[in-house]
Amino acid sequence: MQIVGAIAQGLGLSFTPEKIPLQNEGVARSDGVVAKLNDLPYNPALKERARELRKAGNLSEVLFWNAVKNKQLNGLDFDRQRVIGNYIVDFYCHECALIVEIDGSTHDDKQEYDAQRDVFLKGLGLNVLHVQDIEVKKSLSGVIELVKLNTTTPSLRATPSTEGELKTFAPIDLLDYIYAVLHSPRYRETYKEFLKIDFPRVPYPKNAAIFWQLVALGGQLRQTHLLEACPATRMDTGSQGMPISYAINYPVGGNNVVDKPSFDAGKVYINATQYFENVPELAWNFYIGGYQPAQKWLKDRKGRTLNYEDIAHYQKIIAALAETDRLMRAVDAVFEV
Repeated sequence: MQIVGAIAQGLGLSFTPEKIPLQNEGVARSDGVVAKLNDLPYNPALKERARELRKAGNLSEVLFWNAVKNKQLNGLDFDRQRVIGNYIVDFYCHECALIVEIDGSTHDDKQEYDAQRDVFLKGLGLNVLHVQDIEVKKSLSGVIELVKLNTTTPSLRATPSTEGELKTFAPIDLLDYIYAVLHSPRYRETYKEFLKIDFPRVPYPKNAAIFWQLVALGGQLRQTHLLEACPATRMDTGSQGMPISYAINYPVGGNNVVDKPSFDAGKVYINATQYFENVPELAWNFYIGGYQPAQKWLKDRKGRTLNYEDIAHYQKIIAALAETDRLMRAVDAVFEV
């Protein structure tokens, strides 16, 4: 507790052994941000337009709605064509602060508009997941699995003050801070000799802003490695803020027997004809400790037939490895040894 007290004093924060968001206070997103969602902005002038869109009968939206309505997806309540501010979003889940947008070909002509809308929605503490129209039609079950990866429920997380600033931290915040630091490439390089025999000291956070940034990133890493919240899409500022998909497809039917796993041009082949596509090469080659999970998982199953759960699990592994690489680089952008 002496160390915890020193951190609290240095950051100007208070510590509580167990802090849970107060009822109706907010929802903890998958990245650790607490969204206060009771009073989302609403433009009543869009009410009729939202009703018209619900009746329009867009096939992909109808298919998705039939799969999630009446709390079919993990007991979560989704709204369809929800007005938020001056926008109408396709699907909205209050419990997990999630918006699901099903993008058809018309979105190709309004990328700047979509990006501006996403910035506004994320500023409200909402997580925006983009799904392609064609994917809903081709693989609805796969889309539902991706949505599940992006749904979380309120977790042990410090609650923001009325001004929106985090003033209290909890044990889970310390865990996430340490987890982020231990995944910093800069930290690992600096202390690589020490890490061969033991863990060197974890530095105190320099200030509260850096602490909370690393807490959020560490929380994302933790949930990603538990395969609880491995985002199917993310906002990449390197591509004008447009969503990039981690949707790993398995498009070819067959016997699903693992023969000779190999990687070629974004595809992981399990045999001569069947493969996972949209696989980043960095995920295929990614090391954790002394082995490469994406390769070892398949090699350990050589000669076995993959069932649906196996295929979905491997898709999560690939997405988790790609997301881990992104998050580790994000940690290095914040962390100073």
